[in-house]
Amino acid sequence: MNTILTFLNGFVQYRRGKQTGLAGLLGLIIFVLAVYRWDITYPILESLKIIDFFDNLGLIYEGEPGTTLYAIMLFLSRAAIVIMFFLAVALILSLFLMIIGSSKLGQNLLAYVVLTIMIPLLIVWMLGYYIAYCFGFRTKKEKAEESYENWHQETFGEHSDRYKEEQLKYEESRLSPSDLLKKYCTTYYIEDTISHLNRLPIFGDTVFMLGETYDGSLYILMPDPLLKYNRKMDIEYRRDYSTPIKAVPFTVKNVVLEKKDDSNIMKYRPEKMVISLKKNPEYNVNSELIKYEFLVDIDFWDIKSFYMPDIDIKDIKHYISSFGKRNDYRIYLEDKVEKYFSQKQHLLNFLYRDISSEKFQEVTNDLKELNATNEDIVKMINDSPKILGVNNE
Repeated sequence: MNTILTFLNGFVQYRRGKQTGLAGLLGLIIFVLAVYRWDITYPILESLKIIDFFDNLGLIYEGEPGTTLYAIMLFLSRAAIVIMFFLAVALILSLFLMIIGSSKLGQNLLAYVVLTIMIPLLIVWMLGYYIAYCFGFRTKKEKAEESYENWHQETFGEHSDRYKEEQLKYEESRLSPSDLLKKYCTTYYIEDTISHLNRLPIFGDTVFMLGETYDGSLYILMPDPLLKYNRKMDIEYRRDYSTPIKAVPFTVKNVVLEKKDDSNIMKYRPEKMVISLKKNPEYNVNSELIKYEFLVDIDFWDIKSFYMPDIDIKDIKHYISSFGKRNDYRIYLEDKVEKYFSQKQHLLNFLYRDISSEKFQEVTNDLKELNATNEDIVKMINDSPKILGVNNE
């Protein structure tokens, strides 16, 4: 019987040793594969912050893999010894506590020792925490909550930029369509307006002045190099001050969207500033006379305010700046360029006639008013139909 038990005990020890050896062999194989495929192993260890951990301990030697491996293995060996030591101490202490706690006297003695040690430590900890709290100490959770509260106030509070921005949009949403349009325009005086309009139209123009009449109507003003000349004639010959100028009537519609976002802030904003060009009711596409689809004649002196729009605004760029590529504008510029140079040539012909000095001075003064700012440019590109928009067919 003893022989059988000895045999079975040896067999069990053999199986245990075999399992232990198999686990060690498997670990060795994994280690060899990890070293062999270091290009795959390194990113994994780096993502797990293991490389950074060893580097902070000073175990990584650049360019010396052998020294690095030796240092790491030595560290792991020492760590294993320390862990085994603490486990042994914990085991002995646990056995000691079990022996003491098995009797009533031992339990009372153990409770007395624990309370004697823990109560002073607890009092010191609470006192230290209270003092630190009085001096502004906060836990990580409290700091995180305080930081979030400050961020929320700065971002969504009444003094935040976002709140002010929404308030501005709310004020914009209450503006009339024309006032909203003028908010993105620069006001011009009449002399500055005349100077700006004193140019020859070129196909593809994008910058147009705006005018508001006394009855509140809005117009896109066409460039007119004859405006200064006609105005001078009106003043000198005491006409009825009816100086016509071509313009495009338009209306503005402000579509407002109101909603709340995730921060529970009411958002007021113009969803779109819709600018609609009005068509000429007298337009007849089959007429032999020049009939514009959009352009109408208005009296320059009926305009009370002049504006230069911000062409970078999407709606202004889409609705107003694009007029320079319409067929109406092409027809207008052909007619205006021809009239300008014809009038100038007509005055120049007077200078070659036998006229008095007073008449000569008068014609010279009239010619000074025909000084379109881009006259030289138009002369240079006058032979380029594509640029001027002239159709030579």
